[in-house]
Amino acid sequence: VQRIFDRNVQHRISSGTEEELKACLYQTNSRYTPEELAKFSNLKMKPVFFPYTAVKVNAAQAWISEIFLNTTEHVYVLRPTPIPTLAYEDNLRIVEEVMQDWMAFNDIPKTEEEKTRFFFYLISRRDELSNKVSEEARERAANMERLINDQFVEGGWRDSLSDLIQDISTYGTGILKGPDFRMRKRVVYKKDADNNTTCEVEWKMVPEWRHLDPFDCYPSPGAVGIADGPFCHRVRFLTNV
Repeated sequence: VQRIFDRNVQHRISSGTEEELKACLYQTNSRYTPEELAKFSNLKMKPVFFPYTAVKVNAAQAWISEIFLNTTEHVYVLRPTPIPTLAYEDNLRIVEEVMQDWMAFNDIPKTEEEKTRFFFYLISRRDELSNKVSEEARERAANMERLINDQFVEGGWRDSLSDLIQDISTYGTGILKGPDFRMRKRVVYKKDADNNTTCEVEWKMVPEWRHLDPFDCYPSPGAVGIADGPFCHRVRFLTNV
């Protein structure tokens, strides 16, 4: 692990990423780098910094936050594919419903004539079945969307996204890690034997997200995506984690 970490650290330095991150941070804080201050000193000039970068960073952060954070709507939408595919059990259940509809007015097809009539009956129900499958898929997508939103609220997605937006506005890049599954205490409400509501505290596994400081992250050389080679980040021990 140490060998891979040292290699990634050296790559970040040699590629110029380290200096670029530092330059972005100095400019956002309206400060010159030590090298730039040395040039002013050699010229015997007093350094004056015009904070244009900070103004632009704040504007970008406010603009992006307005889109993704200051809204009552979700920043994502789940939609099924045009021709959704359900599980085999769900398809079987729908077919059984059609069979029950047929059996309510007809017997099991035995003769060729009855089989032919049943075949055309299935064709006539094809569009209805397709709509039923699509409706089932839309309902499942809506349920999954509500579940994701609930997990985001519990897992600190909003705060982590706010930190990520700040990094993107400052450095032009950002890293969001998750979900990390952690055991957390949560308040639950239950019914006792007398049908009275009681409040209890239980341990629950919660998916959480957190923003990573770009200065603590070291991608693998030549990596384009997060899965391209070992990705190292410096671990910080916090009392609230």
